[in-house]
Amino acid sequence: MQVYSHTTIQPKPVYAVKRSSVASQQTLGDGGQLQQLGQGLIHADNVSQEHEQKIQDQRDLDRALLTESQATDDLMKFELESLNRQGINAYGLADEANKWWEDTLSKYADTLENDAQKRTFQGRMTKKRPSSLRRLSSHETNQRNISLTNSANANMARNIELAALAPFDNEVIVDAYNSIKQIVDGQAIRLGWDNDVKQAETAGQISALHQNVIEAQANEDLAWAKDYFKANKDEMSAKARNSVQGVFKNLERQQATQVKAQQKILTDQYKDMRKVVMSGAMLTPEFESNYSGLSMLIDDKAIGRDIKNTLKNHSDLRGLVTDGATYDELETVKAKLDGQTVGSVEEGERRKFLLDGVTDMLGAIRDDPYGAAIKYGLQSPGVSVGDAIESGDIESYLSGRFRKKAFVDQLWGIDADLIPDEDAGFLADKMNEPEGFGLLGQVVSFSGDKAYKVLGQIFKKGYREVAIMGDLMAQPDGATAAGLVYVGRTMEDAREYLPSSKADMQAEFNEYIAIDGINLFDQDWEMQNTLMDASEKAYMALSARDMDRSGEHNSDRMTEAMQAVVGNVVILDSFGLGTGDYPVIAPRRDMDANDVEDWLEGLPESTFDAVRDVTGGFDRKRVWESVKNGDYRLRYTSDQGHYYLEKNGRFVYDQNGQLFVLEYK
Repeated sequence: MQVYSHTTIQPKPVYAVKRSSVASQQTLGDGGQLQQLGQGLIHADNVSQEHEQKIQDQRDLDRALLTESQATDDLMKFELESLNRQGINAYGLADEANKWWEDTLSKYADTLENDAQKRTFQGRMTKKRPSSLRRLSSHETNQRNISLTNSANANMARNIELAALAPFDNEVIVDAYNSIKQIVDGQAIRLGWDNDVKQAETAGQISALHQNVIEAQANEDLAWAKDYFKANKDEMSAKARNSVQGVFKNLERQQATQVKAQQKILTDQYKDMRKVVMSGAMLTPEFESNYSGLSMLIDDKAIGRDIKNTLKNHSDLRGLVTDGATYDELETVKAKLDGQTVGSVEEGERRKFLLDGVTDMLGAIRDDPYGAAIKYGLQSPGVSVGDAIESGDIESYLSGRFRKKAFVDQLWGIDADLIPDEDAGFLADKMNEPEGFGLLGQVVSFSGDKAYKVLGQIFKKGYREVAIMGDLMAQPDGATAAGLVYVGRTMEDAREYLPSSKADMQAEFNEYIAIDGINLFDQDWEMQNTLMDASEKAYMALSARDMDRSGEHNSDRMTEAMQAVVGNVVILDSFGLGTGDYPVIAPRRDMDANDVEDWLEGLPESTFDAVRDVTGGFDRKRVWESVKNGDYRLRYTSDQGHYYLEKNGRFVYDQNGQLFVLEYK
């Protein structure tokens, strides 16, 4: 190991330095050293730039990838939402996707710092674009096909439904038949069906058309339906044919049951009517005709012979008693029969029948003189309409008349007037006088429906405004309107409270009761003109209230008068009917369109218990749901709060074959 020793360095003298510099080859070298130094500096600068560029490239890539991730998230959301669009909602999706790509690339590119970042981002995203557009375009195409198929099926179903609603209209059926074939042809071309598929689809739809038409026909005319089936069964599937034949069998059983039930009803009617004949009661020509006609309707020859014999005996009895006979006159007839001798069994039976009849008449007169007069047409005291008005007891008169009407209706099977026409005219004359409002009130207060019958007779006699006043008084919220009409009718200087020309009043009235050509009163011109006259009277009363004698028309006052007299006219939506809005008189004057629709939507199913229930026709639940949905139009019935139901020209009927009436309660 070598060991170094520390030697002492001896100091040397410091020489003076000359302060000058001389550049020479010795001090600067030969120039190569300077070149090397410059190259070294350049190299160091290049290394620094490369390092900075590498950092910038990494930043550019990082920003581009981060932006791509955000854009991809948006793409996934857009595609998920787009692929959830079904049917017609997918229409235009391919164009929307193209626009989405343009907008999204532009939006995210604008957030980047330089062209390098934008190139990287757009280059990477552009690779995803074709597959995305293919997916969305394919989805739109598939959904278009699905939508068109659904629309075609719905159209064919609608054609079948329309044909079933008009099963005896050959034009409608043929139109549905041709439409179905055209639709299937279009489907076949669009979806590329072969001929077998096309024929199978056509056959299925045509079979369904025939089946629905036949079943609808069968409920109204079984024989017609059978003829149609015979003519078209070759175009029906085996399943459809079996179904239709099952319907035929069920209806035939029902008809047989109905015939049996009808025969029982007719036989019971015969028994009841026979009692009347045997009682000797006075028979109207209508009763005799109905009783005699039963012999043609009842499948029992013995009953037919009995009807003939009892009518002959009744005729003999009536020959003994003149119409209007008194009690004493009937006693004389009875005495003659008591003393009569008979020579055969038949004569004895005839004598007994006549004697029993006269005896019954005498007993009826003793027990109920008024009833005897009704039953037999005999003399009996009664209250006249003049006496009733004079005594202020019109209800006694009307009650008596109603008892007579009820008895006559039940006994003879006719719908007699509540009061004679001459009495109706007498009442109307009295109520038409200035002091007749109280008398009108007495009539209206008489037992609801009975009062309406009186008002109806008065209306027929030509006193329409009087009847309308009575009708208004009978309505829960119509008393004010009745008072306005009455005041207008009795004003001495009435003309001073009317416009100089009534043209504006008439025009407003016409507009109030109609919309788009739909008239509230269904062309009931008599009722329409009467209500216009009554509205005019109410207008005069309102003008007097407002102390307006200007002779100028006041639209607000006319509206108030019409609302009082006609009721509140509201406009209801017809929903699925395709006929536009239509006017209807609200059940109450304080109800608007929303109130009426709320009422309809809240109706319980039991409201329609009386609706006729037949296969392929109306049924209670279907009518109930359709009314709630607004698919039926409320039609005018002339009674406040009472409406017929109509849809596409068809009315709803009840189980008795009468138009069903929806009543507001």
